Amino acid sequence: MSIKYQLREAQPNNEKNLSPRCPVFTLVIGIDEYKSNSIPNLKGCVNDAHTVKNFLTNRFNIPKSQVAFLTNQDATRENILGKFQTHLANNPCIQKDDTIIVYYAGHGSRAPAPASWPATDGKIETLVPHDERQKDTKGEPIHGIPDRTINILLSRLASAKGNNITVIFDCCHSGGLSRGDSSCDGIIGWRFVETFEPIPGNLDEDLFRGRAAGTDLPPNITHGFTETHVLLAACRQLQRARECISVEGTPCGFFTNALIKQLRTMGPKKAVTYAELVDRLPTLPDQHPQCEGANKDRFLFELRGPVRDRRAFEAAVDADGTVKVEAGSLHGIVVGTQFVPAQQAFEDKQQRLTFAAVSVCLDSSILRPIAPVDDWVPLLHGTELVVSNWNNESALMKVILQSDDGCSLAPSDPDCRANPAQFHRRRLTI
Repeated sequence: MSIKYQLREAQPNNEKNLSPRCPVFTLVIGIDEYKSNSIPNLKGCVNDAHTVKNFLTNRFNIPKSQVAFLTNQDATRENILGKFQTHLANNPCIQKDDTIIVYYAGHGSRAPAPASWPATDGKIETLVPHDERQKDTKGEPIHGIPDRTINILLSRLASAKGNNITVIFDCCHSGGLSRGDSSCDGIIGWRFVETFEPIPGNLDEDLFRGRAAGTDLPPNITHGFTETHVLLAACRQLQRARECISVEGTPCGFFTNALIKQLRTMGPKKAVTYAELVDRLPTLPDQHPQCEGANKDRFLFELRGPVRDRRAFEAAVDADGTVKVEAGSLHGIVVGTQFVPAQQAFEDKQQRLTFAAVSVCLDSSILRPIAPVDDWVPLLHGTELVVSNWNNESALMKVILQSDDGCSLAPSDPDCRANPAQFHRRRLTI
């Protein structure tokens, strides 16, 4: 008896394809060691770069191919600018509106600006690559990377890939480019070096040749209203970024250490805006972290931002326990209007934590709990209370709309969106 075997084409292993695509791409740079003897070395920048890379990789499960990592001798001027192009702007794997994160820890500087470059005080901010003040292959001096160069790179990156771009700079003058501190044990240095040699006017001119004649440069990288990216900076424009020893005994940047600790505290499911995140960071007397950009009220690393509930109003709790909200008769509040906490932390206590307006002014009201709430009232200070029952029949207004081609209405109350039957006596927005 003969047995015939039929060879079948091997089926491809699609196991890898079952994993969801990770839409996060990062460029992480940390420089402790500088080639020039005139530039002092640092101690915590490479540690910070590893910390940031590990945090982002673990938080978002980023594949290695989507992380560009440059430290010390690899973080040359040519390599930094090259990675901006190859790993980010020209990367075919990056889709429109993917999350792009650029992190830099190292020296920052200010250099004399060319006469043809706009500069308010004759200076421009620069990042200091590993090989600054050395000679390139043509024998020309290697300069820092000016804010204008970074800005044009970010502008082109945003045009190609969308403006879901976060730039984090832990260096001096990064904010041109006190709550007590419990995260660091001592200051060991500053991430700043003075630059006296003027920047040549034709520096990086190849990057600017693509601009249409007569078009303006995009706003400065640290311009408060730029839409290409959101900048998280270690300090203000004329301040210096500190290096310190963490409580674990590791040299690090004060800013990066505080930033990562705050992100770890919040956990992966906690939605926070860029501006809120920086507001929660500790400060030193002369170092104030900054958040810049037109989109700083977006959620961190996302395109969306919080949608404010029109029924929500901020609460203030006085020393005597009196609860006030910044809403009054102008907002439709009457005596008897009921409120509950908006924050999820109070979700299981909302039934007990119901307040009613007992005194109503034009733009504020005093509330009292309907039932005893023990010690929970002080915790409501600074949170939002949401109207749960307006108790204001007189404020209901009947509106008749006449339209030949129809008029589409959507409920402004989120509770109605899932159940159209609840539209009765609810506010509608056109």
